[in-house]
Amino acid sequence: MNIKDIKKQMFGEVKKLPIKGKCPLPMPEDLKAPFEWEEAVARCFCAGCCNVAEINDNLAKKLMRKIGELMPKSFSGKYFVVDRCILCADDFETPKLEEIL
Repeated sequence: MNIKDIKKQMFGEVKKLPIKGKCPLPMPEDLKAPFEWEEAVARCFCAGCCNVAEINDNLAKKLMRKIGELMPKSFSGKYFVVDRCILCADDFETPKLEEIL
């Protein structure tokens, strides 16, 4: 056993944060699951930090304005995808509304 293996065994391993665009897409069943937050109307997946978050009506309206489309009656079967979110950048970047496959 070399020194790297001993360190790994004693202290574990630190994984690097995923690079933008390297995040696996969320599982459809996770996107279709019932919301936990009572104010949630949709989910948003960030390709920058791999976070999937429930979003409320106000944020959904903001993202739809950025996309340049009217607010749908329902987000059922859809979710937002952004390149960066407020967890990994200053604001939501390049939002798109995608179908859950």
